[in-house]
Amino acid sequence: MARQPLGVLFGGKSNEYEVSLLSAAAVIPELDRAGIPRLALRADRDGRLFLFTGDAAAIAAGAAEEPAALVPASFTRGGVRLQNGETVPLSGVLPAVHGGMTEDGRLQGMLAWLAIPYAGSGAEACAVTMNKALTKTVLSSVGIPTAGGLALSVEDGADAIRRVEGTLPYPVFVKPARSGSSVGAGIARDRTELQARIADATATDRLVLFEPRIVGREIEVGVLSDENGRPAATPPGELFYDAG
Repeated sequence: MARQPLGVLFGGKSNEYEVSLLSAAAVIPELDRAGIPRLALRADRDGRLFLFTGDAAAIAAGAAEEPAALVPASFTRGGVRLQNGETVPLSGVLPAVHGGMTEDGRLQGMLAWLAIPYAGSGAEACAVTMNKALTKTVLSSVGIPTAGGLALSVEDGADAIRRVEGTLPYPVFVKPARSGSSVGAGIARDRTELQARIADATATDRLVLFEPRIVGREIEVGVLSDENGRPAATPPGELFYDAG
């Protein structure tokens, strides 16, 4: 019996649409090399779903925008329904999406409602962790230390500069509190840069997170679970940002 394909979802209603294309262009060829059957599912900027039939390696180069490579589709219970009425069952969905409505629990809740397994955290965890300020509060409540900082809204206006400078030394990291980690995020080394970074962040979110610079090693650990919900941690990995 043929294995059901894995749906790789990318794009979507997010200001990190282009970041998602890069992820899909990296992930899908690896699945092909591993012999894992898959469907490339591209959501456009309005949230409309398509089956992408073009060259996966060229997704980030514009192939995902070619009408000839796009077949209208929609999610249905257990899989996707194509324009011709065919329903394709999915073994699961691998979200290669970033930011906004794709990582905040809404997508995950929809997939769970449709009985489609998916990779990643559940809707509740996604909803909490997408809000970086709320995540800090939750972690602190159980004794897990986090970087200091403060969250301010656009309603704080000009007072935001005073409050940030009264709380944190420069340089200050500025980022939208409820978005991804790339668009709208940046570092401010003085008041002029702080004003510019606030403008960038508030173009994405009305809530902005300000954090101090912490010099040290950056270690990441993934926590996975099996079909029975038993957790397991990956070996630690260190992140490097040097030019090499």
